[in-house]
Amino acid sequence: MLKYFCSLILVLLLSNAVFTQEIGLKLSIESIDYKNKIVCYNLGIINLDDSEINLAGQNFRIFYDTGELTFNVDSTMSLLPLGSYTPLVYVNILENVDASGKGSLNFEDDLGFLNFYIDLNDVANGGVKIQPDSTFNVAKLCFIVKDTSADFQCHDILLAAENLTDSYAFVFNEVSLWNGPNSTSGAQIVSLNHIFSSDFNNCVDFIENTIDVCTDGQDNDGDGDIDCDDIDCKRPSITNIN
Repeated sequence: MLKYFCSLILVLLLSNAVFTQEIGLKLSIESIDYKNKIVCYNLGIINLDDSEINLAGQNFRIFYDTGELTFNVDSTMSLLPLGSYTPLVYVNILENVDASGKGSLNFEDDLGFLNFYIDLNDVANGGVKIQPDSTFNVAKLCFIVKDTSADFQCHDILLAAENLTDSYAFVFNEVSLWNGPNSTSGAQIVSLNHIFSSDFNNCVDFIENTIDVCTDGQDNDGDGDIDCDDIDCKRPSITNIN
């Protein structure tokens, strides 16, 4: 069972256990490499508070369908400034776990689990500032799409959450905020934006509007039109499309 394989480390050194400022976490498509069969997603932090927040350390846990995806370490990276933050550090990368009957996920017989953290190095001066109602992408997560996948863009990639993934591993996502020199506190995560393969409008926000994707013979944005037949490939900025 997956629960017994999870390293429960606490990288967020919280000086105060009170969660006061609210944030959300969002997964969104970043890029698609059809040639190498790699799809990448941004992991963003949304400031839902009325005031600016200063980002400290984070620990993320993500579940995905390894029947269709293999995690790609080489293309995955932190998007936070090195020096102020550590690189992305992996705690667990588990794939092809058979957790059949343990929960309700439709891919639980081929479960992938990713556990990683990014910590704040500059505890004296703080880190990235996020304004109210703004999103800052902290990591790019990439996956190799298997040949057995029926779809290139839409896959199940879920942020760990109560009543969704806790039957597989009782671990969740943690984000700490910098309050001042050597002082941090936990943010309250009140919204999660997952990627569900069944929600086409949510998982596809990729526009077919470059020379490469307008000449590859694929319906890259899933609107039913290919290359020259796609209205996005007919924009004035796209040239040499015949």
